[in-house]
Formats: sequence, C-alpha cells, structure tokens
Amino acid sequence: MFRISSAPFTGGVPDVKEFYRFPWLPVGPPPTPPVLLTGSHDVSPTASPVRSASFRERSALYLCFAGFVGAYYFGALLVGLTPRDQVMSTWRGSFLLTCVLGAGYALFAVMRTLFEMPPSYRELGSRLWKRLWSWETLERVAGVFFLAAGVNLMFDAFGAFKPAIPDFRPYTLDPLLADLDRALHLGRDPWLWLHAVPGRDLLTAYLDWAYVRWYDVVMVVLPAVLVAAPLEARIRFFLGYVLLWGVAGSLLAILLASGGPVYFAELAGDPDRYRPLLAYLDGAAPRARGLQSALWDAFVRPGENFIFEGISAMPSLHVGVAAYLSIWAWRAGWWIGALALL
Repeated sequence: MFRISSAPFTGGVPDVKEFYRFPWLPVGPPPTPPVLLTGSHDVSPTASPVRSASFRERSALYLCFAGFVGAYYFGALLVGLTPRDQVMSTWRGSFLLTCVLGAGYALFAVMRTLFEMPPSYRELGSRLWKRLWSWETLERVAGVFFLAAGVNLMFDAFGAFKPAIPDFRPYTLDPLLADLDRALHLGRDPWLWLHAVPGRDLLTAYLDWAYVRWYDVVMVVLPAVLVAAPLEARIRFFLGYVLLWGVAGSLLAILLASGGPVYFAELAGDPDRYRPLLAYLDGAAPRARGLQSALWDAFVRPGENFIFEGISAMPSLHVGVAAYLSIWAWRAGWWIGALALL
C-alpha cells in the first residue's frame, strides 16, 4: 500500500528506510504543509534544515540568556549569599516541565494535522513526520528545559538577594521617595487623589484581588510562551523576563532600598503619614494586607523558609511584570493586549 523510497537523503525529511527503518511510515514527496504551529518553517522536500541563519541569530540570544542567568547566580555566590530553591527543584522540575509541555506540543501537532483532514493516510503520516521530526521541534522542546532551568536559577538568585538588601544598603530612602511622590502629584499623596474617585471601594477590591493573583497569571503565561510563541520571540521574551527580575528586582532594589507606604512607620519612623491609608486597606484589601503582614514577619524573623522573603518597594515588580506581560500581549494581538489590561 505504501511505497518505501530508496532515494538518498538530500535535505528536508530523512528517508525512513535508510535512516530509521520504520517500514510502516509512509514516505515520498508530500505537498508542502502550512507553517509549523508557530513561526516560519520551510518544509519543502528540497529545503535545508531550519538550523541555518535564523538559528545562528537566536543562538546569540540563547548565549545572552545563559550568560546573564549564570552571572546572576554566581554573583550571589561571590558576595556570600546562598541561592535557595524558591519554586521547585531546578533540574527535576525543568525535566518534568519539558516532558509535559513536549507531550502537549506533540499532541497539539497531531490534533492540528487531523483537523486539516489530509486526503490520505500517506499524506497524514508525512505531515506528522515533518512536524514532529524537525530542527524547529527539537529546538522548541530542548528550549523548554533550557529556559525553564534558567528561570528557576534566576528565581533562586533573586530569592538570595532580596532578603539581603539591608546588608547592602539600609532602608533610608523612604522619606525622600515619599516627598518626591507627593511633588509629582501636585503636592498631594497619590492615594488621596485615588480615594476621591467614585467607586473606590470596587476599584480597591479588584486591585486587592489582582495584587495577590498576578502570580497565577504569570504561571499561565510562561508555559504558554514556551509552547506556542515563535522561537525568536520566545527567547527574546525570556531574556527580557530574567533581565527584569535581575536588574530591577535586585540591582535597582538595592540602590533604591525602600519599604513603601506599607512599612513606612517601621522603616522611616513616621507612623502618622500613611495611617489613614493603612486603616482603610485593613478593611478594603484583606488579601494584600495579609500578604504584607506575612512578608514583614519573614523580614523580622528570617530563615523560616518563606518564599521570596525580604522587603522591596522600589522599583515595583508587581508593576514591572504586569507592564512587561501587557507589552508582549499587545504584540501577540490586539484582543490579547486588551485582555491583558484587565
């Protein structure tokens, strides 16, 4: 029923009989299928593997990613810090994620091929072969392990730097930053302007929910980017992501060490300036206030294995990560960007 080709391999899909000897798989010159899931991929029979100029360009980004994560992690060791496993065991978790997302990617490829309704089993097998055995697929699946391991190592280093901020620089900038904030908002603390907005209770309740649940959004977005984003966009996204946490979350957090309005009384010694704001938030934002209390308890009693213990308000990673994801969401599509604004 199927013809086994004996032609030598000249590029494109390997000859099954000569290389893998799976006689039940159909071979032959199939029609060119559509783009492989995401990104550009020339799958014509005479095409050279995708690991050409585009891969060489991406390899520089991979090296930048590995270089920054390595410098961040070993920098923590050099200054006497001990990176801790903050999220999950780095290698075991990355391997598990690779298996899960790799299987999901393969399943998605199979389902997409079936929905295309190829006219014959021969063409169905050929399309599946091209989609599942290509340089792009290998790069995508291997990249899951590489990027997931890098992000985990980055979080380990971040978790070592954050509680050590007062060892590098004491929290002395809160009064200056508070006065600058007031000057930028026409001589009033910004929370006073916001509390004059109608519907402030509803807005506060939504922000209280978003303040705590933003991490869940990140945990959905990162695997989605790993699996579905074009390869160049994927490595650019994760390079920017680790730079955001490393530069803003550690370097700038040390240079601008501060606790913000929440800990202004404890760190700046002025309990009155934000007392009305905190009294309002105690009733209107219980989720955020509970998390802030836990962070302070971990700050004054370190070593109790609280995830990401430490105090840092400037710059805000809540704002930075949300803005970063929104920018990439708009690049993915206007409706995704509009959804990200929520």
